Amino acid sequence: MWWLVITTLPYLALFLFFWNGLRKTGDKNSDTSGGKKQDQVSPAAHQTRISVVISAHNEMVNLPVLLNDLTSVDYPRELLEIIFIDDNSTDSTYEILRSASDKSDIIKVLTNKSSGKKEALMTAFEQVTGDLIITTDADCRIGRDWIKLYADFYNINRCDLIIGPVDLTVSPGISGKFCHLEFLSLQAVTAGAAAAGHPVMCNGANLGFRPDITDNWVNSINPEIASGDDMFLLQYAKRSGRKILYLNNDKAIVETRCPGSLSSFIRQRSRWAGKNIRFRDREIYFTAAITLFTNLLLSVMIVLSIINPQFILPAISIYLCKSLPDFLLLSEIGSRRGKRNLLLYFVPLQIIYPFYIVITSVIGIFGQSRW
Repeated sequence: MWWLVITTLPYLALFLFFWNGLRKTGDKNSDTSGGKKQDQVSPAAHQTRISVVISAHNEMVNLPVLLNDLTSVDYPRELLEIIFIDDNSTDSTYEILRSASDKSDIIKVLTNKSSGKKEALMTAFEQVTGDLIITTDADCRIGRDWIKLYADFYNINRCDLIIGPVDLTVSPGISGKFCHLEFLSLQAVTAGAAAAGHPVMCNGANLGFRPDITDNWVNSINPEIASGDDMFLLQYAKRSGRKILYLNNDKAIVETRCPGSLSSFIRQRSRWAGKNIRFRDREIYFTAAITLFTNLLLSVMIVLSIINPQFILPAISIYLCKSLPDFLLLSEIGSRRGKRNLLLYFVPLQIIYPFYIVITSVIGIFGQSRW
C-alpha cells in the first residue's frame, strides 16, 4: 500500500512549484511575471480611460458601502465610468443604483437583458468606452488607489489580462477560520502560478482586461454554466496567447466576505468545483484533477486507518506530503497579509479539508448549480 504515497508526489511537486512562484512576489510593487515595477509610471498612466463593471443582484445592503468606495477613488473623473447592471433584483437594488446615478455623472445603471451574471456582464461590455475594464462584485470593498494602480500597471506592462489580489474580511467562529484559510490558499496558488508564468486561477472580484478580449466573450465563458465567467475568460486569454500578469500590490487588494451560511458556502464552492470538468486548458485542468485526486486519496486513507491500523502510517505519509506545500503556501501569504495566526488551525482543518473537497466536487459535478 506504500505505493499509494508515491501517487501524491505530483501534488507535492506542483504545489511546491506554486510556492516557489509565490516567493518571487516578495516585492509588493512588482508584477512578478516579467513586468516592471510600479514606481516606473509614465505620465500616460493617468490618461487611461477606465470602465468599472459590476453586476448586482439583491445587493441593497452592500451597495451603499461600495458606492462610497467607488466615488472616493483617486482617479480623474473625466477618465472614469462605473457601470452597474441590475440583474433582476427583487429588492431596492435598482432604486439605490438609480439614485446614485442621478447624483454622479460617472455612474451608469443598466438592466440585464436576460438573467444571470454572465448575461449581465455581456450587457455592460456592449457599452463600455474605457481602454481597460475592471470588474468587481457588489459585496466587495475597494481602496482609494485601486483604479490608479490598475491604470499604472496597465500602462507600464501593456498586458491583456490583469489578475488582482482578493482577501476576506474577518469572520468569527471555526467556520470563519476554515473559510479564511481556504481562501488564502486559493489566493496563494493564484499569485504563485501567475508569478511562475502559468496562471491557473483568477477571481472576478478583482480582474482587469482590455475590451477587445471580450469580442469572443459569448464563445469563451460557457454561458450555459451558472458561474465561472472569470476562469473561462482566463482560459480564453491563455488559449489566444494574451499577456497575463498578476497585480502584486497590497493597495490593490479587494475585500469580500465569506458566504453568510454553511449552506451558501457549500453551494458557492460546489459551483466553483463543478466548472472544473469544463476547462480545456491543460494547466488549469491538471491542477484541478491533481487536487481532487490527492484529497480523495487522503479522505479514503483516513477512513481506512480508522477501520484498520495498518493504514495509519501510509495515511500519515500522504497527509504530510500534502500538508508540506500547503503549509508553505499559507505561511508565505499569511505573513504578507498579517494572518499567520490562522495557521494555528491548520493541522485540524487539514484533516477536514479533504472531505470538504470531495463533497463539494461531487455536488458540483453531479448536482445542479444553485446560487
